[in-house]
Amino acid sequence: MKNLFHIVLMKLLLMDNKLTKQQYVNIRISSKKRNCDIYPPYDGKITGKKKCYSNNVEITESGCKIPLQDLLDHTTNRIIQIPQHIRPIESHMNNLEMLYKWGCDGSSG
Repeated sequence: MKNLFHIVLMKLLLMDNKLTKQQYVNIRISSKKRNCDIYPPYDGKITGKKKCYSNNVEITESGCKIPLQDLLDHTTNRIIQIPQHIRPIESHMNNLEMLYKWGCDGSSG
């Protein structure tokens, strides 16, 4: 779980600062030289990106389709992988029920 969290932070750092791959690698090397190994290797980005996709995605030129149950399963799995949520859930869990609300136009709150 720690690796997944670090990969998400790496992606945010790259996107927020519009860093190129080489800039990210240079920052990582510079921090490691100062005994501060806090950035995951850039190659970890690919692994982390694959975990962001749901199963059974059908992509065409005009759009994509994902079965609702696959989307809900994927969303639930990603939520319980968030590090600060894992321990409280595991220690008290006999059953887990997720409630979702659906709205397309933003007016449903």
